[in-house]
Amino acid sequence: MHKLSGAVVAVVALAALSACDLETVSSGVDTTGDHPATGDVSKFTVAQQNAIESAQSYLDLSGMSRAGLLKQLTSKAGEGFKMADSRFALDHITVDWNAEAVEAGKSYLEMSGMSRAGLLKQLTSKAGEEFTSKEATYAVDHIKVDWNKEAVEAAKSYLEMTGMSRAGLIDQLTSKAGEGFTLEQATYAADQVGL
Repeated sequence: MHKLSGAVVAVVALAALSACDLETVSSGVDTTGDHPATGDVSKFTVAQQNAIESAQSYLDLSGMSRAGLLKQLTSKAGEGFKMADSRFALDHITVDWNAEAVEAGKSYLEMSGMSRAGLLKQLTSKAGEEFTSKEATYAVDHIKVDWNKEAVEAAKSYLEMTGMSRAGLIDQLTSKAGEGFTLEQATYAADQVGL
């Protein structure tokens, strides 16, 4: 009876292990999710597997550009991976960078009122997200947004900080150094906030 129960435990354990994705279990690298690894993960170095796993985690948290993710992976303030391992990771995961740009763009719009021009600038800026112009343009073209509503939100934020005249508010909202709304959007916003 003891030999039989040991054999049953071994068969159950073997069945459980075979049902698992051993690449994911052994390395922590996701080979099936939103940003799956490509290639034979078992042949990657531990550093490459760790860089892939870290990249996947960042992409699962928020929309990131390839350049932004590379900086995060290699930065001493970030993950501190070697550049070669970080580039390897980015070359061995499946990522739709346009979709990442859309996700990042939506996040910015949830935080504050932004114009189309301002959002494009933020998504492509070296101090921002560092998406390519093509990816950022794709994002603003594929996010459903009411730019007039965004202008009103921005106008309210300015008026909470300081008193402004109608002309001053419109100038701030349309300025390239300010928000970059169109004159029509800025005028709509000024009307909506009662100026």
